[in-house]
Amino acid sequence: MKEHPERFVLFNNGITIVCKKVELKNSEYELENPQIVNGCQTCNMIYQAHQKGMDLKSVCLIAKIVGSNVEDVTQGIVRGANRQNIVYEEAFETIKGFHKELERYFENNQVNGYQKIYYERRSKQYADNLQIKPQQKISFRALIQSMVALFLNHVEDSHKHEYTLLRNYKDNLFVETHSYQPYYLAAFLYLNVDILFREKKLPKELSNFKMHIMLLIKEMEGGFSPDLVSNQIDKYCEQLFAAFADNKLKQCALRACKKFGDIRTKWIKSKGSQYRYGMKDSAEFRSFLMKEVHGVSDERNAEKIYTGYVMKVDLDRKGAFYGFIEHAPNNIFFHEFDNPDIDRSYVDKKVSYKVVNNGNQERAINLRIIES
Repeated sequence: MKEHPERFVLFNNGITIVCKKVELKNSEYELENPQIVNGCQTCNMIYQAHQKGMDLKSVCLIAKIVGSNVEDVTQGIVRGANRQNIVYEEAFETIKGFHKELERYFENNQVNGYQKIYYERRSKQYADNLQIKPQQKISFRALIQSMVALFLNHVEDSHKHEYTLLRNYKDNLFVETHSYQPYYLAAFLYLNVDILFREKKLPKELSNFKMHIMLLIKEMEGGFSPDLVSNQIDKYCEQLFAAFADNKLKQCALRACKKFGDIRTKWIKSKGSQYRYGMKDSAEFRSFLMKEVHGVSDERNAEKIYTGYVMKVDLDRKGAFYGFIEHAPNNIFFHEFDNPDIDRSYVDKKVSYKVVNNGNQERAINLRIIES
């Protein structure tokens, strides 16, 4: 660019912009809610050149502008524009409608006695708003980690990369029929417990177990949470918000820290000193912790409701229907014996179901088609 700026357009693929609406006005294009979906590196290169004082008058750039309000069209453009790059399919998750509505929900709500919080589904989207502090913003990564810890009962997995979590739990999170309240609750706890640790109001040595402390706060103040698709989930979240209102979260967090310390001591005493390590990502320790809180194990798979798409329906040798539901990391088997209403029309349909163990194999029961 420096030596032959006029040749830049010959060696660059340009940028792709999607927006809700595009209009030509007085030889200029007016875009509503524009987003660059391919070409961020190109834009950054031009910006850096401008910062260095380079003359960009002879630099030309190809821009593809698409105006559409149709979600599927927008997602298709994003995928197509990035096909030449090695990208995760999950990278497109936050452009879906659920996340956009969730972002608006955050903007329209606030818990009494606490600062407003925001869902930053796109990196640095609030960077220009100096009124919004870093401790008020939760990223997609932090949100999915918190949801896995708090509402999917797998706190031992909550430290993993967001793309791994989305791949493993995609059937159970960010589902269109879900209430926004549990997601808001998860973000509220994540941000405010983090503040308590940073302000040294909670024991520093427990900061690495922040997700476990959050889980204990939720379980000790609210008890077992309903499934995300339950019609009781909103009531459960409202009860917890009432318990935290007017700066009461600190006391709840201190009780949770004390409980965690007691449980950790009991765990090491019963298992041996070598078990003081590795607790953070141990499913066995999570089960031990939940049993100490409630007096019963947290193995509640048979009570959880999952969602997914039916991949296949066929007949076995006895003429009964069976099939598989798409699920990560392993697809779930189902049979007519457990689901007497199934037939071939279930193929490609979105269903809700419960999971039970059959020896070493999991199988789905109580299949129900989820209407669009």
